[in-house]
Amino acid sequence: MKKISYYISLFSSLLFLFSSCERESSNGIATYINPPKDTVKFGYRLATLYYTDTESKETSFDFNLEISNVYAWKSILINYEKSNSIKKYFPIYDIAGNITSLLDEESVGLENIEIEYKIIPPSNVKLVSTLKYYRVNDPFALIFNYDSVNLKSIERRYLVRETGEIGGIIESAFFCSGLDLGNCSDSTSTVEYQYGQFFNNLYHSNELLPFILLLKNPNQTTLLDILPDLPLYFSRHYATSLIRPNSGTFELGLNPNFEPSFFYFKNASFGLTQGYNFSMR
Repeated sequence: MKKISYYISLFSSLLFLFSSCERESSNGIATYINPPKDTVKFGYRLATLYYTDTESKETSFDFNLEISNVYAWKSILINYEKSNSIKKYFPIYDIAGNITSLLDEESVGLENIEIEYKIIPPSNVKLVSTLKYYRVNDPFALIFNYDSVNLKSIERRYLVRETGEIGGIIESAFFCSGLDLGNCSDSTSTVEYQYGQFFNNLYHSNELLPFILLLKNPNQTTLLDILPDLPLYFSRHYATSLIRPNSGTFELGLNPNFEPSFFYFKNASFGLTQGYNFSMR
């Protein structure tokens, strides 16, 4: 009897183990009915993005992934330590899967973002051409001008909050053309970077641009606030230093898959550090 009881107990344990494995497998299938991870855009593999400003105040972006037939975000929750406030954005997609707007449904004064794209021949890559930031105080638009697939200049322009009309130029910055943004010595260029050998996983990651340029610092007042972040989107390699107009060095950390674990910029004049930590799915 003891032997029979032993086999019954063993069979029950194995049955439980197999059923547990089956449940885990089902959950896995439900989670990954989308394309394999290595075919998914880098932005949608981010679980949380942390930005720390020069005052050591953190902004966290929590990306709520919608599991359906395609990868998309259901919502993005933003926590600002500096102002002790929270914002929540809901992305709107076009039929091709591009984010056309981010709707702010948490603030008293809604500060939506609109995104426009431009198809760049001959490769017909679709890049962001305009970001309209409808913030309550001093709304503005960022205009990106391209030379083939490379960024030629960026303009910060006035924006009429009520109508969305774009006004005159507030300030602008120019870059010499190359696969890596501003990677050349050019007396006519106002911004110049140097680069390392590691490929940039955020290169042309359209879905992340509004966050790394606008929402990480919603009270920004000048293009100098975003110049250290431009190589994250516009360059094939990770930057190692910014030569001008505000010089400094970049610090990069990569995980075993050569994806960024952190990316910081340290200003040479003030010794202040700002940058990102990445949390992957």
